[in-house]
Amino acid sequence: MGSELGEKVLGQDYGGEETARTRSSVNETAEAAALRREATDCTDQTINQHQQKYDLEAREAKLQMIQPLIPSVKELQALGVTFDLLIPYLMTVNEKAVTENIDLKTAAYNIVHDFREYRDLESLHKSVEKARQQPEVLQAFTVQKQAAVATVMNEFAAGRFFRKRDCRTNRIRRQME
Repeated sequence: MGSELGEKVLGQDYGGEETARTRSSVNETAEAAALRREATDCTDQTINQHQQKYDLEAREAKLQMIQPLIPSVKELQALGVTFDLLIPYLMTVNEKAVTENIDLKTAAYNIVHDFREYRDLESLHKSVEKARQQPEVLQAFTVQKQAAVATVMNEFAAGRFFRKRDCRTNRIRRQME
């Protein structure tokens, strides 16, 4: 009995009770570790869900900002306008706004106004060019007319030009002969 007591005191009793407690604490530790893993997994899933929700809200906010532009974009697409075509115009509007110290909208309207004035000026230049060409055409026509009149006068003076009445009379005389 003394040796049993000594073994129990030293903790070397490998009897049933202590082994059951050890096994129970090992099982509890394994269960606790499994629970911790599950809790970590749940926390990770919750974090992922929150991140996805945040991302979705951010995309929805961006969509709300872009949504008013959709009709304009559809109209531009229908016209065949791409951003490659718009970029030079946008850069010009920005440059005009900076150089004239005005807002972008005013700069855009001013550029459109400038384009229209340029088109009108181009039209005016074409009209002036046509007006310059008209005297040349009239001069050529006048020269031709003067030459024709001179030819008629020369023929008449030479006696080779007859009036219409004279031509008929001569034709009738020839037929009678």
